[in-house]
Amino acid sequence: QDHSLATAAHIRNILVVDCHEIFLALFKKSLKHMVPHASVATARSSEEAMTRIEAARKAFPLSDGGCMHGFDIIIIEERLRSSFSGQQMARGPHTSLIQHSISTQTAGDDLVQRRWDKMSGSALIRYLVESEHELSKSEGSGRTIRGSLLVGVSARLSQDQEKLEKSGADCVWGKPPPKMNTKLRNELLQLLMKKRNT
Repeated sequence: QDHSLATAAHIRNILVVDCHEIFLALFKKSLKHMVPHASVATARSSEEAMTRIEAARKAFPLSDGGCMHGFDIIIIEERLRSSFSGQQMARGPHTSLIQHSISTQTAGDDLVQRRWDKMSGSALIRYLVESEHELSKSEGSGRTIRGSLLVGVSARLSQDQEKLEKSGADCVWGKPPPKMNTKLRNELLQLLMKKRNT
């Protein structure tokens, strides 16, 4: 009963980011079975993920008890574009590129759109972690910020696990993911509550 109440309070909406439609459908079905009350949104690229996140932030602002990135849990595939090599973004720091992309993005800016399209999952996670730290600093210690649980996913976990962990992912899954049952739900809940200091 306690777990059910805590789950309802802490896991209200989930975002899955994966460029493969079949995985999006499988994740959505499994997550809805595991957390029936939660809404599950999907995105096929970093750009689409940021659009979803910004919309969720507006719909559920921090002032109304919303969470940092609009979603309580964000599940992100490392290889979001099969034509993109993760090596390209691993060569140097991502922050300046990402911040520039955010600050200059306009509807007709094809260059910025390509930058978002080429972003790996670990780069997106790194951006979310860094922006969370910045917001926490600006809010000060007097206000509790509802953080988002960031889950990195890869079908090639032996190659991608280290970069996902270094990016700041709270946990990392392979593909297929762990069985989505009560045990996993409780593990995610505990991680989320620990991150939120509750």
